[in-house]
Amino acid sequence: MASITALRRTALALALPLCLSLASPLLANEPAGPAEAEESTHAKVLRYTRALEVSPDAADASEVRRALLDWAMNNSEFEVNLCDVMDLPELGHKDRSPITTELTQQMLFGNVAFQIEHGRDTPELARQVAAAESSIKVYKVMLAKHPELRIAQMDALVAVQKAGRLDRHLAPVVTDCLAARRTRVNASPDEVPLLGGFLRETSLIFPETMGTWKFVHETRLDDAPHGAVLRYQRPGDDSGWVDVYIYPVGVNSVEAVAEQAVNERDALQRSWESQLVDPPMSPLSTFTLPVKPVANPSPYHQPRPKAITAYQVDFGFKREDGAYSGAFIYMVDRLHGIEIRYNAKAASLDRTQLRKEAEKFTREVFPQLGIISNGSCGLPQMGVDGKLADGCDGIEPVTPAVGEGMRELRFEYAPPSP
Repeated sequence: MASITALRRTALALALPLCLSLASPLLANEPAGPAEAEESTHAKVLRYTRALEVSPDAADASEVRRALLDWAMNNSEFEVNLCDVMDLPELGHKDRSPITTELTQQMLFGNVAFQIEHGRDTPELARQVAAAESSIKVYKVMLAKHPELRIAQMDALVAVQKAGRLDRHLAPVVTDCLAARRTRVNASPDEVPLLGGFLRETSLIFPETMGTWKFVHETRLDDAPHGAVLRYQRPGDDSGWVDVYIYPVGVNSVEAVAEQAVNERDALQRSWESQLVDPPMSPLSTFTLPVKPVANPSPYHQPRPKAITAYQVDFGFKREDGAYSGAFIYMVDRLHGIEIRYNAKAASLDRTQLRKEAEKFTREVFPQLGIISNGSCGLPQMGVDGKLADGCDGIEPVTPAVGEGMRELRFEYAPPSP
């Protein structure tokens, strides 16, 4: 039986309104008359689900899974509870299998397929058994071709199925799962841990080069927590450098971000106090960064803001090798705090010049940053006004596209110890 922590993580309701216009083209590229549209779509879902059970590693399997997920996330006909009936290792666990995501997704597809075939008023246990059996089929095919993918928990589930006891084995798991789901649905965001709960994984995508700036190295932060610092410099130029800090902060109001900016300035002044030189650190000022509109916005997510407010200060400081100018910029976007810290020798850039250059750098790097997270932030009640949190892609991990000239950092947040 799965642990209660795992159950709380996966007792998820995917019950979003039907919107076939947002479904993947794969599910919409076959002609059908108006009266047959819904039935035709159901037939496609069934066909694709069964095809994955037979050939889970086919050339188009990833596209098929993406299409089914897109459709499921925009469909309210079927309520699906993803119970952790397979008891697979958590994100970040050393024994987590590389096919865990595929097996978990197949449970979703198998559950929906069962409801299409047998109706939406079917018992929850029957749905979960069908979901597990669909996933078991995928596992068997993959294992036959790749013995190294063997998973002890799946082998145990296969043995239970072979003995004809799968429904009795899953009954207590499903009972706990539904109880955990009710607890989660009724929970407030404040009762869910930020890392290992609200956020389970984050993918950070950033540019390797930006004009004359080159990405030099990354440093992962342990006390931010679990963020990173990206260092940029100009090749052959040791007069200055830019550090981009990115770390999770969760959902924040405009007022909260403004207060955080004040606190960040105060903390900066305290930490640099012995090195600061006159004139004093400047007061906070702001500028706005336009946000590129989303091509196909989801009505079930918080809308992307039209602009982000950035808070900025400049200061002078001394080091053993001479006088320096510093600029600090703070903002919050997609559940993450973003800091830009530009330091340069005062002989090359004075504070006014550095401030302008820091703002210019920020305006160039910001549109290129990709920040995608998953976790219970993918539950509507954990967002704002019943919509999923901006920057949260959903419940389960995804693999974002990383374009040419871009790099990716991935963070996995283990759940807190019970």
